Amino acid sequence: MTTPYPDQYLHVLDKRNGTEWIYPIHPTQQLDLEAVLKRWVKQEFGGELKIDGEIGRPGLDVLEYYAQIKVDAEPPNSVRCWTSGGFNLIATY
Repeated sequence: MTTPYPDQYLHVLDKRNGTEWIYPIHPTQQLDLEAVLKRWVKQEFGGELKIDGEIGRPGLDVLEYYAQIKVDAEPPNSVRCWTSGGFNLIATY
């Protein structure tokens, strides 16, 4: 059976409007949430935004984004994930 999701990927949700991103993670990349998020932010926003502070606990309502690393082609709505956290983005200028 094939799945529409990569074997391992970063799933990011903008909690304000429901926008979701799927960012494939190469099999040789470390599954480090902060490192993967920094690469995703740079690719997605071209250096205009950066992570504001530390990646926090996902349940905090003050955090606008929620990210999780999924493995084994788990769908984004699956409760199983490698690691997860919430964060905010700020302008770099």
